[in-house]
Amino acid sequence: MSAVAQKRLSNPRKVKPPAETNRDPTAPEPFKFRYDPDANIPLHGCPFVARPSESAVNVGLNFWAVPATTGYEPGWRIGSIMARFFLRAISQDGGACVSGSYLSHIIIDLMERLDGVDRQTEAGMDEHYSLRGQLYGFLKTIEHAARCGARDHAKEFTQFDVDKALRLANAGLILDEKAYQDKRARMHRLKEQMAAMPGAEIMAGNSLELLLE
Repeated sequence: MSAVAQKRLSNPRKVKPPAETNRDPTAPEPFKFRYDPDANIPLHGCPFVARPSESAVNVGLNFWAVPATTGYEPGWRIGSIMARFFLRAISQDGGACVSGSYLSHIIIDLMERLDGVDRQTEAGMDEHYSLRGQLYGFLKTIEHAARCGARDHAKEFTQFDVDKALRLANAGLILDEKAYQDKRARMHRLKEQMAAMPGAEIMAGNSLELLLE
């Protein structure tokens, strides 16, 4: 055995004990993001989603239960990371969201939190900038994914009748909401009647174009 090895054995390296913290043992555990890869609906396992028992914001799921205590730059980074979890979830869900848009739920919950911030206080402004950073980081990453999708599926997303699209958009600006919903209800009843008729073709979708005619 070499002299160096003998010296190491005779003078073992001392392990530094862990530093003591001043944390109150009765205080709640600090927030940590969690991810559930086994969730029945992949999006519900994402770190930014809270179930009713974990959130006082909504009766149902809260689709943006991200603490807003970090400031703009950390918020931006957190938002970007959460977007990656979102993209992973929608790539795995196999079309599980049949009642609406996951992305719409997320943005609405985030914007409602922004609207509820009291910007007259310093703490409120800190929360405001943190949420804005989260929104920017989240949407920047989603935009990158959308650019990839638009490029790879250009014909599906970018080739459409511009005049027709503008006509529908302008008609939507003056749309009577009650009349629209009444007509939609009538169309739904008609589809049910047609479905009960053997051999009848089912009208596909309730497009805005058809409802505006």
